[in-house]
Parts: sequence; C-alpha cells; structure tokens
Amino acid sequence: MEWRIYIFGGPDQISGAVAKQLAKYGTIIRITNNDIVAFNANPTNNPVDTAIVFAKMWDPEGVVGWKITGPGHGFTLVNINDWQGAVASAPLSHLGFHAPLLLTEGPTQLPSAVDGYLSSVAPTFLTSPADGPYNMTYVIGSWSQISWSQQAHIDYISEMGNHRFWKQNTGSRYTDSSP
Repeated sequence: MEWRIYIFGGPDQISGAVAKQLAKYGTIIRITNNDIVAFNANPTNNPVDTAIVFAKMWDPEGVVGWKITGPGHGFTLVNINDWQGAVASAPLSHLGFHAPLLLTEGPTQLPSAVDGYLSSVAPTFLTSPADGPYNMTYVIGSWSQISWSQQAHIDYISEMGNHRFWKQNTGSRYTDSSP
C-alpha cells in the first residue's frame, strides 16, 4: 500500500528538499492556493489562502478534504497568531457541525479571501428561511484577537439571504408587486 502524504503550503513554506525526503514514504500531495488554469504568475501561498483551499478541496483517493463549496456547513475562525486557539479548536473539525479551520490576520478586518469565501457559501432561500440550510462559524479567541465588529461582519455575510427573483411570486405571503 502506498501512502498519500499531504503537505500544506508552497515551496516557500515546505521546501522541495523536505518534500523529496517525504516522497520515500509515499506520494506527495501539496495543498496550495495555486490555480492551475491561471495565466498570470502563481499566487503567493499564505496560511489564510491555503486554509480556504483545504476547505474547498477533496481527494477521493486519500479521502481527505472538506469539499465545502456550498451552504450548510460549519467553520472555525482563529487569529493566525493564536496557535493555541487553533489547536484547541481541532475537536470542532469533527464533532457535531463539522468545521474546517479558517484564519484571520487581525482583530478588526476579515481577510478579503475569507470574506469572499464565506460570502460564496452563504445560504439562500426561495420560500422560507426556515427551510435552511444554515452555516455556523465558531469564533475562537479573545476580543483583542477577533473583535466584536469582525464577528458581526462574519454573521452578516454568512446569514441566510432571500433568493427570490424580482417581481415573481415564489410562494411567499408577500409579493413584490405594488397594491
């Protein structure tokens, strides 16, 4: 049986020499934020983007990854400088509402990549928000690591949104037409 070894980050984070040493034990799969269809220079790998890539990826051969590209999931958000919080949040990745780890870099503003990702998987409804699905984000850390305003923003971009089309009655009690 050949092992699949996952390394997270580009060559600047985990050198080719280390990858080569590990290759003696199995196939190396490098998780990076590289877009294989991009025509410009490869993006810089960083922990924030690599965490998002891991949340989106799925390797059926190794049964590794989250494959979260739509609504109805949990997430864990930790400040990148709080390694203790990241370690302590690990059980949330498996218990109950499974939650991959996402990272923020400061207490006041969400990185644009995380903001975009959470917005892209935010749930919508056509008839009733009671139908779900819902997203949930565990925020780990003190107010100085992730501020109240940042948490409110996360809640806002992750909340259930109305997906009705303008001037169409989709079964709700109210229509968009004038009386």
